[in-house]
Amino acid sequence: MKCSCFVSLLAIVLSGCLPSTGRSPFLSTARESGKVPQGTSFLFDLGSMSGEVRIFESPQAVDVDPAGNLLVVDGRGRRVEKFDRKGNYIGELASGSVFFSPKDVFSSGELGIYVLGSREGIIELYDMRGRFSKDISPALSSEGRPYSFERIALDSSGRIYLTDRAGGRVLLLTTTGEVVKSFYPSDLSSEFHPSGLAVGKDGAVFASDPVSGLIIVFDAMGGTIQSWKTGEGSSNISGIAVDGYGNLFVADCGSDKVLVYSREGRPVLSIGTRGSGPGSFRCPIDVAVSSDGMLYVADKGNDRIQAFRVDYEPSQK
Repeated sequence: MKCSCFVSLLAIVLSGCLPSTGRSPFLSTARESGKVPQGTSFLFDLGSMSGEVRIFESPQAVDVDPAGNLLVVDGRGRRVEKFDRKGNYIGELASGSVFFSPKDVFSSGELGIYVLGSREGIIELYDMRGRFSKDISPALSSEGRPYSFERIALDSSGRIYLTDRAGGRVLLLTTTGEVVKSFYPSDLSSEFHPSGLAVGKDGAVFASDPVSGLIIVFDAMGGTIQSWKTGEGSSNISGIAVDGYGNLFVADCGSDKVLVYSREGRPVLSIGTRGSGPGSFRCPIDVAVSSDGMLYVADKGNDRIQAFRVDYEPSQK
């Protein structure tokens, strides 16, 4: 799904001079100093069964907190569970409402854990120990238009980003839920159906469209930086995550793979095949990347989370 990343002042300064499409000069600079994945090593999975106890029932989303702990949204189980970096169970977030049905989760470190509801349009905020703090309700009642929130991410100032699939936009909200701006892609010939969401440490906002198979990249002010087509065969891209080098990891449920792209949209790695063995997937629905190179995949069809070590090599200048 995401990486706990931060907005830089440089991205904001450059936003006024970035082109609406194509490659950004800032992105080229980021590429030259970064690394790209060259492979992965399977480490472990948190499976669907442990003895007679079912661990997950259709995992929907996954994120990693700054300490490396894993947060998993269990769809049919209607809960968010926490594990340490080795897969040991820590506990479950205690929801502020028995009617709350979680859809996505984002850990922002000292700002807390944000859980997006699947139907209510409500965000629940928890402290880092998993204790409920408060609700945040996006202020959209005056718009009079349908909305359908899919994913959530934050920047370092605590501003909230949401993909609104029904509204065809990415929403930027204040820390209290007030709408700051709606992001729409420029020069797009088809409708925009955003689902996956990630914020890079330079402030770039990535959104995936499972209908068109496109990745759209916005700057911090909502201008379109670039876009590219993803997928292999029958694509149905969903959750996305950005690593510390700007590489984008894409969960592709249609091809049963995780696809990796460089900062400029160049394909660099394809992970997995269809199946139920280690390193295989049945509808990977979300991904998360930790700061130390751990990749976690919500393998929805196999009711499990898989963990990998990402192997990097220096990018070619």
